[in-house]
Amino acid sequence: MVRGLVSAATALLAAANLISVLPAPREEPLCGISYPVLWEDGAETTESYASAYPDLVGMTADGVELSRDGVSGFCAPSAEAAQAFSALSYGSLAELLSLRVRLSPLESAAVCRMTERRLYYEGDCFRWTGERVERAEIRVAEEVVLLGGTLPRGFLRETCAGKLSVRSGAELNFSTLTDSVVTELSAEEPYALQNGCVTRKTAGVRLVAGMPFAESVSAEYDYADERALEACRAVKEVALPFAGNAPDETMTGYVGDFGYIFGRDESGAYLVPDSLVRVRIAGGALLPFAFYRCETLEEIDVCGVAAKKISAQAFENLPSLKRLHCPRSDLSLNGFRTTVAPCGCTVYERATQ
Repeated sequence: MVRGLVSAATALLAAANLISVLPAPREEPLCGISYPVLWEDGAETTESYASAYPDLVGMTADGVELSRDGVSGFCAPSAEAAQAFSALSYGSLAELLSLRVRLSPLESAAVCRMTERRLYYEGDCFRWTGERVERAEIRVAEEVVLLGGTLPRGFLRETCAGKLSVRSGAELNFSTLTDSVVTELSAEEPYALQNGCVTRKTAGVRLVAGMPFAESVSAEYDYADERALEACRAVKEVALPFAGNAPDETMTGYVGDFGYIFGRDESGAYLVPDSLVRVRIAGGALLPFAFYRCETLEEIDVCGVAAKKISAQAFENLPSLKRLHCPRSDLSLNGFRTTVAPCGCTVYERATQ
């Protein structure tokens, strides 16, 4: 399925190249503009549009970037080019829609190169056309910038975007990344990326989403949204501060099931990925059948959980379990031998046949 999505993404992006807004090279701009370039090796040259264009990389905070023979060079930006770069990189939708600048031909090409595969979203899709930001009819992109609000479920899958940038006014949730091909994510506060997990700072820190292709995820947070890790269908190991939605089993609305973070199917069964084999829980409580529907789990480490908060039935119905590291020494696990770990916990290991 992933291979199919990536192939579709490649085909669609190739088609998108045909409609690129990047200006074609010209022999010489009519106004005869020259561009002084300072290269990283200390050399200085004066370029025309035609000589600079084949080496064009894009627009950065330092100006128009070129790369020639493995050496980067920069042409200092005009005030309007700096304004365009700032708005297109960090601006709100209102700033983007009001952006009107007069750029030199090389600056215009550099800005287009920077944004040609970028799609902005806030209630609708927007692109830089080469002159201004306008609503976009074509929804194919390598990068989506979520300026505010939420993305419709499945939107990232449809755009085939591999990169998502989340601004501070956005509302990111578990469904944003579900079934997408996103491998790179950047986020402004209150969002943060922690080892394959996206968290959001509110009264505390919430776990809100997981990265689709992450094989190992871990995070520190105070509360977990239901289905937060729904997108993590290939995950092999998970390290969390507690099982369920919160560390305190006495709080109203408490759910202690580990599978809570993956969500349920229509029958109510937890959608724990078959790829998951290792879990570490650092605190909270473990109620009876805490790992319900985790049939593929091979290793569980609950060293940080207080022994008095671990039910004797917490590890029932785990047919693939091979090793359990636990503060309790009185568990009845048929077919397991025990040893004592340096931390004082008991390690239960399935006896070899």
